[in-house]
Parts: sequence; structure tokens; C-alpha cells
Amino acid sequence: MAQGNETQGEYTLDRFERARDAIWQTPGFAHRRSTITADGSAWFPGATWVIQTAITDDNAAIFLERVDREGGQRIVLPRKVAETIFSHYEAIMKQRRSMRSKHAAETRRKKGASNA
Repeated sequence: MAQGNETQGEYTLDRFERARDAIWQTPGFAHRRSTITADGSAWFPGATWVIQTAITDDNAAIFLERVDREGGQRIVLPRKVAETIFSHYEAIMKQRRSMRSKHAAETRRKKGASNA
């Protein structure tokens, strides 16, 4: 048996499944799951992605699964990584809202000046 795996009946759990099972059984557990089929590009081949974001009372994780013609990969992003991704997203969205707001104000100003 490979290191890091444990057998449960005839089924072998890997690190990904053990982490997922552990967080799924934690108080305050909530999660979202999405499956995305992404078309390929010149720099990234097409693949199917399964993204599961899980949050508990005192933990968070993102579970990523990627499957393409050549096989698959699975990774668990721990709490600090998940929080950094959330933080980056929020900061970028705040910046974009500010830019759109400034653009809308400039458009209103120009329309007001042209109507005078």
C-alpha cells in the first residue's frame, strides 16, 4: 500500500479523501460544490474541474479536482491558502467597483456638461 493511504474495506482513502472526510464531519460545516468543464486554450488544455469550498466553525479548505485526457489531479488548499484566495478576490472586486464607479461618475459629468 502506498504511503499516506489507508484502507477502508476494499476502498483506499488517500490524503485528499481523508482531509475531505475530516472537515465534512466538523461542527458548523457548510460547503459549495461546482463542476466546470473548461475548453482548452493554447496555454492550458481543456479539463473538467470539481471545486468544493468548505468552511466550518474554525477551519476552511478548498478541494480541487482536475480531470483531462491524460488523467487527473486532486489537491487540498488549506485554510491560509483559501483565506488568501478569498482576500485577493475581495480586494480585486473592491478595486473594480471603484474603477466602475469613477467611470460612471465621469460619464455622468460629461453628459451633464453636454446637456448644458
